Amino acid sequence: MTSSSSPLDEECDIEPGIIETLTLKYMKAHEPWDIYDFPRQYIPRAKYGYYPPAFVLGAAVTFSEYEQYAAAKRRPPSCPSDSEHRGVGREIPQRGINGCIFVEKVWTRSDTPFILPVISSYGLGKRFPEDECEKLLDDLESVGIQANVDWYLTEDYSKWAEEELFDWSKQYKEMMAKRKRSKSQASGTRT
Repeated sequence: MTSSSSPLDEECDIEPGIIETLTLKYMKAHEPWDIYDFPRQYIPRAKYGYYPPAFVLGAAVTFSEYEQYAAAKRRPPSCPSDSEHRGVGREIPQRGINGCIFVEKVWTRSDTPFILPVISSYGLGKRFPEDECEKLLDDLESVGIQANVDWYLTEDYSKWAEEELFDWSKQYKEMMAKRKRSKSQASGTRT
């Protein structure tokens, strides 16, 4: 065992290079992520107590593009049922009670700090919202706006503390160790 490794490092079998991706500095330098290349180490695992920073999947637009889109897509407010408000499957664009189209301001390296959200990394279920992403892009294109759907950090956590303090590697190692123990216990009960 080297001086920089620990029993936890050996227990969790983490792919090389993953640990360096778990700092806010790395995340900020490399976002946004392509719709299908979102790093799985950023997906929360409540079962194992792992809660990385939140990301949002959506289309980045300028405020003027948002205004153009909202004006073109404005419809009278409706009262959606509870089932329409549960995560994936909502009509795009997402709307508040007053009928306004949701827009989220996020930290981003680009000049398009507003996101028309599809889903958060914390709301991502087993079904990927591909249809919702396509619908959002089609809706934007129908009003002359070209955009991509990507994954963005929802917060610039460094506004609260030094960027170096935000490191999720220990939590990730602990989660991977718990997951490995859980899988080995499950396979031990089957035999």
